[in-house]
Amino acid sequence: MSIFKKTFFVLAVTSISLSTSFGSAFAGDSASKRYRIKPQKNHEAAVKNIELQFKNKRAPGYYDMLRSRSGHDVDTKASESWLRNIKKGDKYYREGKYDKAVQSYSRILENDENDAYANYRVGMAELGLNRHEVARLYLQVALENSPDLYPAYTGLGASYIMDGQDDKASEVLADLNKWAEKCGVLCSENAELQKSRSDINGMIAWARVN
Repeated sequence: MSIFKKTFFVLAVTSISLSTSFGSAFAGDSASKRYRIKPQKNHEAAVKNIELQFKNKRAPGYYDMLRSRSGHDVDTKASESWLRNIKKGDKYYREGKYDKAVQSYSRILENDENDAYANYRVGMAELGLNRHEVARLYLQVALENSPDLYPAYTGLGASYIMDGQDDKASEVLADLNKWAEKCGVLCSENAELQKSRSDINGMIAWARVN
């Protein structure tokens, strides 16, 4: 993948990543269609289109749901600190200040290096900084500790696509499919899982025609 196309791809992935996590949906067409945009024809218009489609919008109660799912829903100083750093990091992330986002999320890891949600977010911010190998380390830790954190599969697959390793992205998709099979009906009907599966398929298809 050329530097030009890779830059476009990074913009697209980092625009959608956090907005796809934990039930926060984004508008747009199917993954395969999204990634078929031809950046070489009209790069500026294409990037604007991506930004419009994947603009991060938080649903009411998003952070309450996030706290509950992460086990930080008890009103303690530690829980409040966790939420404060997540919110601060998310703000920086939406502003494209990925280095500051990493710093905020990493404060959580100083107390719990295995926190899946913080590792996932650090990984996605590292992708925004084009540090793909570093991003993979964090995303893999996130999945080791929370294999149902489906957007982390998307980020991991994207990291390989950015490095031109379509085969590795396919392995990530295979791992996601294995988890879905092991999990059974409950997972097969999970919208987040299906979305991550669709997105990874779309990224692989996009990479192979660009």
